[in-house]
Amino acid sequence: MKPEEGIERYTVLLLGAVDRPIPSFLHLQRELFVISERDHGDITKETYQNQCRDLDVKPTKRLYERDQKGNFHITPMGKKVYNELVKVYRNDLKFRELINRTKLVRKLYDSMSEEELLYLFST
Repeated sequence: MKPEEGIERYTVLLLGAVDRPIPSFLHLQRELFVISERDHGDITKETYQNQCRDLDVKPTKRLYERDQKGNFHITPMGKKVYNELVKVYRNDLKFRELINRTKLVRKLYDSMSEEELLYLFST
């Protein structure tokens, strides 16, 4: 799997796990880094940010979209992909842990301002 395919998959999981949009590209970028850190522990934040940049510029397969306010929403096709992933991996303990981690990250980080996220990741 190419790194950008993994990022796309994590994006679908982030957007599908909670029924609300992600508030900004910065939120999306930081949340992706946190939930995928276990799988990519050796990657730096800067490298990860560069890989995420295309998510904002040209999302593939129209699995999600960005509105005029900058919020990221899952599309019907993205929700279909999310539901299929859940169906295929529902008995996988690591996948269930990933979904739980994703929900927790969304709950915590979505409530933070961009300034708070920048501060958190600068320390």
